[in-house]
Amino acid sequence: MTETLTGTGRSAGISYDELFDNDTHPVSEVLRRVGEHTPGNTRVPARVYYAQDVHDLEVERLWSRVWHLDGLPRPERIDDGKE
Repeated sequence: MTETLTGTGRSAGISYDELFDNDTHPVSEVLRRVGEHTPGNTRVPARVYYAQDVHDLEVERLWSRVWHLDGLPRPERIDDGKE
């Protein structure tokens, strides 16, 4: 992600390491690890937004685990006279 005001990979504030160095409590080394990804913009192929196979995988692996709607009453349809 690119910070939009400066066009750089981070804001003008202090870094995480500076924040951790000034913390009043010890900070775990896990929080200081640098990720393996390359900073910057991520290009997502357009097909991800409309492909049936991607949708099916999301339903199977994502939405079925995060949306727990079983047992909730369905909202009633409001009859506003329009069809």
